[in-house]
Amino acid sequence: DCNFGDPSDSKIPHVILVGDSHARSFLPTLVKMAELDLITLSAQLKSSCAWTRDEMDHSDPKRVSSCQTWKTKLDAWLLEQAPETSLILTTGYAAVLGGSHEEQIDSMTASWEPMIAAGVPIVAVRDNPRYPSSPQECLAALTEITPTACAQPRAEVLSFFDAFEHAGKQTKGAQTLDLSEFYCDDQTCPAIIGGVNVYRDRSHLSVTYVETMTPFVYQKLVGLGAL
Repeated sequence: DCNFGDPSDSKIPHVILVGDSHARSFLPTLVKMAELDLITLSAQLKSSCAWTRDEMDHSDPKRVSSCQTWKTKLDAWLLEQAPETSLILTTGYAAVLGGSHEEQIDSMTASWEPMIAAGVPIVAVRDNPRYPSSPQECLAALTEITPTACAQPRAEVLSFFDAFEHAGKQTKGAQTLDLSEFYCDDQTCPAIIGGVNVYRDRSHLSVTYVETMTPFVYQKLVGLGAL
C-alpha cells in the first residue's frame, strides 16, 4: 500500500482508497487532503480490478486471474487494518464489471460486508463520464479552443448504469458519493472546466482537474457524515 500522512495518528481520520485505475485517477484529491492534515491515507490500487467478489468482464485471462488473486489478499489485508480505519472509498471503471446489473451490485456488497461488519463505513464513488474518444485528441486538433470545445452530451457520456452508485445506496453501512455535478451540467459534459483539461484520455480524469475538486469532495464527505 501507499501511505500519505501518518496512519498511526488517531486524531486524524484514516481513509483507505481501493479500486482500479479510475480509483487511481481520483487519488490526487485525497493526497491533497492528506497534505492538509484533513485525513491520513492508504491506497490499494490495481488496474482493471475493482473491489468486487466476481470476475471482471475482460478479454485478457491473465488480468482476470491476477485480479482475483489480488482481491483475495486485499480482503485479508483490509480486515487487519479495520481497527485503525475510519472510512473506505472505492470506485472503478463500471464498463468492465461482469454479470447483470443486480449481480454487479451483489458482487460489491459481498466484498464490502466483512469490512462493514468490522465497523468500517464504505463510500462508493459514482464513476466519471466516459467519452467516445479522447478529448485531448479532439482539443489538439482545434485551431481555436473555447470553453465548450469538445464537450459531449450528458445523456451520451454519463447515462450508463453504475453499480457503485446503486450498491452504495442499497448496502447497509455504505453510501454513494456522486460527483457528477463537477463534470457536467444538465445538458453537457465539458472537456474543459475553469481552464483545465478534465480528462487525460477518454475515461480517466486528469491529475490537475482532480486536485481542483479537493475542497468540494471534502465538503461532500463531511456532508455525508463520512468524515
